[in-house]
Amino acid sequence: YDFTSLEVKVIKFIKEGKIKSDYLKKYEKFEFHNSNEDYYKIINKSIEILKSLPMISQNDIEKIKKDYFNMILFGFITNQVDRNLNNYGLICNKKTRGYYFAPLFENCFISMPNLTGNQCKFNGYICDRYKLIDILFDNFYEKIKDKITFIINNKSKLIQNIDIIAKQNLDLNNYNNLMQKIINNISYLEKKYQEKNNLVPKENAGYINIVQMVIVLSIITIISIVIANIIYRL
Repeated sequence: YDFTSLEVKVIKFIKEGKIKSDYLKKYEKFEFHNSNEDYYKIINKSIEILKSLPMISQNDIEKIKKDYFNMILFGFITNQVDRNLNNYGLICNKKTRGYYFAPLFENCFISMPNLTGNQCKFNGYICDRYKLIDILFDNFYEKIKDKITFIINNKSKLIQNIDIIAKQNLDLNNYNNLMQKIINNISYLEKKYQEKNNLVPKENAGYINIVQMVIVLSIITIISIVIANIIYRL
């Protein structure tokens, strides 16, 4: 089930009196005005849907919440621009009544015509991706702490791996644009991590590895263009 389908089911069950949930009261007349409270409510929307599902265990809810937050981090790092309720979901084992977070589908990383700057679509609203991460750090940090620590400790390796995948699947212009955004996004996560843990970076430090990575990627791109031109002339 994608979360759009789950939301429809939950609303139907509430209206029929089959389940009790305050989900409708919280979101029926919700209007987005770009406040911190709004961003919290947007992130929490899927969790409210999850908690309203009949027969779901607390253990499954906690596991799915962790995967859900990891999805938000993955989307931020890779510059995901469209993560609405209909492009992520759950798998339900009807025999055991166990619920699992589904593998991600409908990924879109490059651009959308109605979005500008740092905007992205999330859970049905046009959001500032950096503000979305700020609220995640402020309100759900214990849920993402281990994953953030892993990302910061392995940032160079992660960028290298993403670079390989992006280079194989994008044209040169989109590849360069995406990699620059990814490097900026990881730098922002590192900054938030340092602030949250009261780490004071040395002067001009903290992002040196990222700068070095940009230089390396630029050199690789130039070499690739030169080699391509030589092969073409041959």
